[in-house]
Amino acid sequence: MDTPAGPRERGHGEKILTKFPRIQVRTRREMARLLREWRWLLDAVAHYHLGDRPEAQEAVNTVLSRMLAPDEQDLPHALRSVVKALHQECYRRLRDEARPRSLATESRARGIPYDDRVGAVVGEIAEAAAKLPPKEGQTFMLAARGLRVADIAVALRASPKTVRMRLYRARKSLRRQTGLLGVAFPAPWGAMGRRVRQALQRLTSALRVSTTDGTWLSLQAATVGPQLAWVTVAAVSVIASSFGTTSASPPSSAALASVVVSSAADLTARHSESGRHTTPTPSPREEAPLSRTTLSTLPILLHPAPTTPADTHLIAASPAPDYGRNHTVVALGEGNQCHCLLLFRSTDGGARWSTAPGPPDGNQIALPPTYPADPRVFIGNDALATGTVDYVAASFGGPYSPLPGAPGQVALSSAFDRGDPIAFISTAGGVVAVNMSPVPHVAGATLVTSGVWGLASVITAPTGEGVLVLAPPGSAQLSAAAVPSATSSLLACHVTGCTEIGTTGQPVAQRLLASVTYATDHVLAAYANTGVVVSTDGGLTFRPLALPAGVTSIRSLAVEDGRAWLGAADDGGSLGAYWLQVGGGGAWHRVPIPDDASRAFSDALVAVAAGRVLAILDGQGYRCTTDAARTWAAACPSA
Repeated sequence: MDTPAGPRERGHGEKILTKFPRIQVRTRREMARLLREWRWLLDAVAHYHLGDRPEAQEAVNTVLSRMLAPDEQDLPHALRSVVKALHQECYRRLRDEARPRSLATESRARGIPYDDRVGAVVGEIAEAAAKLPPKEGQTFMLAARGLRVADIAVALRASPKTVRMRLYRARKSLRRQTGLLGVAFPAPWGAMGRRVRQALQRLTSALRVSTTDGTWLSLQAATVGPQLAWVTVAAVSVIASSFGTTSASPPSSAALASVVVSSAADLTARHSESGRHTTPTPSPREEAPLSRTTLSTLPILLHPAPTTPADTHLIAASPAPDYGRNHTVVALGEGNQCHCLLLFRSTDGGARWSTAPGPPDGNQIALPPTYPADPRVFIGNDALATGTVDYVAASFGGPYSPLPGAPGQVALSSAFDRGDPIAFISTAGGVVAVNMSPVPHVAGATLVTSGVWGLASVITAPTGEGVLVLAPPGSAQLSAAAVPSATSSLLACHVTGCTEIGTTGQPVAQRLLASVTYATDHVLAAYANTGVVVSTDGGLTFRPLALPAGVTSIRSLAVEDGRAWLGAADDGGSLGAYWLQVGGGGAWHRVPIPDDASRAFSDALVAVAAGRVLAILDGQGYRCTTDAARTWAAACPSA
């Protein structure tokens, strides 16, 4: 085996190692052990390339996540492969930093949407975009935020051909409504060459962006002058006719410049008078190039959204952790009219709702412990889906920014607002910690799952600090050489590692949840497709619950005030709801849920508070009960 040599001088820096030991890796667990032992080397390599700054740590975390993703791998020289991947990641970041940024990139970095065909979406362009048909307007704004056609197609669940047609119609409508620089050019404008028109449009866009706050972007000082000179020379013979001159006697440069300058001044004056267009605060930095996993901020929907969830297929709902004081509930659903995701919030326990645009995709909501004092909203996604990410919104309704790393179920540390700003994500490869301060970055992997027995389930710890993780069989901790358990294990996890609390005794992956009234009933529950287990001692021991007669498939579970609510299907495929007093030793009670032919029970149940449960209907709205299912209403009573 080759042995590593010490560092030596090489030019202006150091070569970290001259040779690497040959270490073969075949499984994710072996890769995790390798990365833990050689983490010091990776940190040194990243520091050598990127210096002592956050980007170095982010490069290491990116490579760690990438190397831990495959379940099985055959790397005869794994350490060399890992270091090579880190070198490439560092070089990519250095190239991106050195690459000059275009006008579109500069605009988007400042939060100003920019379309390559229309230009900066400010002033009249923004007003005209708001008047576009809903689908065309939404598609146009996604493109102006830098998304590719393929990404827009995924976000809107449409074909790429449909996206291109919507963009064509939106751009044609905007050009027809606004014109160039807000002034109508005479017929010779259409006789200009295509390159002349495009150059003048780029100049127009630069002026539009600059006049949003009266300042120039850094790139404009170097590009606008040459563009103006070239357009002046190329277009003078065409525009001359509008001044009553001939090509042999072109207008003076001052005359032509007065058209552009006066038009720009007129546009600036209109912006100042309206007082409605301000420059958004720029993001700390921009990842380039834009892709599904590096979206900066996502667009606001341009069409009116439903005012209640009644015309929405609800996907997820979550009460605020401090519901007893603020009676706040946040829900995520897909609008039946816009076919887009919408976010709903109620501050009276579900009686009245306000609506805001939702993220491109998602199926889970996670709220900070002090919400709404900390107004951020986290959106989790399917860990096994391709082309998706998790999101965080700075406040209710966005804008939405992607969380780094792979998607999955999100849980926030119970001390998230008290100096422990860690979000834990249950990804396809295990549980990953994301530090939200000062900017979101992957802090490391906490748990590695085998992938054979399913995913880990993670929730905010109802007591103490950190999160609770229900690890499937075969999971391995990165902070200790623990032997993987043959059953699902309950772990208390922090960013530094996990401690085992107990096991469920079930050889399958399960979904973990805590009662919304855990402070009084101390109930933890876990369920899989064919069984439910509960604990009343903080997870030290679990016991199985016998299922209702005829039930063959469990679809959802909710717990409140010592009652377990079950959404399930029987052997005939019919969906039903049941509840059981966990500590009473009684039988399951079948719950009749009012519905009609178009809005049947969807199998999803959500506990909001003690005695307050939502039954989600298939396609439109929900039913609410506050008396153990004796009566149901289309909305909850005001809390």
